[in-house]
Amino acid sequence: MFLCYSGAREVRCIGRNLLLEALANELPSGTIRYMSKVVAIEESGFYKILHLVDGTTIKTKVIKQTTTYV
Repeated sequence: MFLCYSGAREVRCIGRNLLLEALANELPSGTIRYMSKVVAIEESGFYKILHLVDGTTIKTKVIKQTTTYV
């Protein structure tokens, strides 16, 4: 899958995996969690508190959801 962005005069495409890898390399280890199932989201001021199916809770400012269809 390729993600394409168009600017004023050009279009650039990048593979989804390359984009995710580039973003992950700029974040501290353990920041990104894959394959996590969220059972509830609470609001707490500017933050969201995620409750995962395994009992883990995460306090975050940013949530990025991706869905993969098989």
